[in-house]
Amino acid sequence: MTDFCSIDGRLTPLGEGLPGGVYLYQRLRTVDYRPLHTAAHLSRLRDGAGSLFGRPAELPAGRIADEIGALLRANGYPAGGATVTLRLYADGTYALTADGVSLYRTYALRSLRPAAAVVPCDGYRPEWPTSARRETARWAQQEAERSGARCALLCDRDGIVRRAGDAPLFAVRDDVIYAAPLDDVEWTLVAEAARRAGIRWVERPVGAAQLRLFDELFSFDCEGVSSIASYEGTPYLSLTAERIAAALAALPER
Repeated sequence: MTDFCSIDGRLTPLGEGLPGGVYLYQRLRTVDYRPLHTAAHLSRLRDGAGSLFGRPAELPAGRIADEIGALLRANGYPAGGATVTLRLYADGTYALTADGVSLYRTYALRSLRPAAAVVPCDGYRPEWPTSARRETARWAQQEAERSGARCALLCDRDGIVRRAGDAPLFAVRDDVIYAAPLDDVEWTLVAEAARRAGIRWVERPVGAAQLRLFDELFSFDCEGVSSIASYEGTPYLSLTAERIAAALAALPER
């Protein structure tokens, strides 16, 4: 279904390839050809470009939103939910790719509940959404799958788990959500959803050694809320994850 990408607003056959080199990126949810929380995602890219590339990024929200809609239509995507990736390269070039049609119209609790494994992992500047962080998450996923799990919990040298794959990780105990502070758009959206749903929120690092003490573990990215089923034989619930998914679907644009 995906035959075209968009490079600097120009539809290009995907077979011709994407630009090379390192990049910053954001994955966005779309509903009926329009991206959600576009301004927040673009702000994250602009901040990253200034910090890592030493240059400003020209990414007008209205133009990017229109180009995303044009890309999805060119690839024959139906109305409803879909996901796209926006890459911003060091020279200022940007590229859009259509990642796939979603089973859900907007943010929802995903039906698949994976078992998880902890993977020791430190990457380059992990606070920024870079191509390096993305590849680190892919390698961690392969290692988790070799152990029989379907989800990699990335553990840094201090024993802290901040992400499930490339998505922020959240832990729940006694109806309280615990989360290591992150600057991700997705982390901010979950924090706002928790506030609106009346769920207590505590910013606190989650250690790998503590994972069995929690009632729930879940992550959130543009594909939705993923509730983890188990870790090393410890089963988890999904009640809070379901409430967060409902609150996320009702959030206004950021």
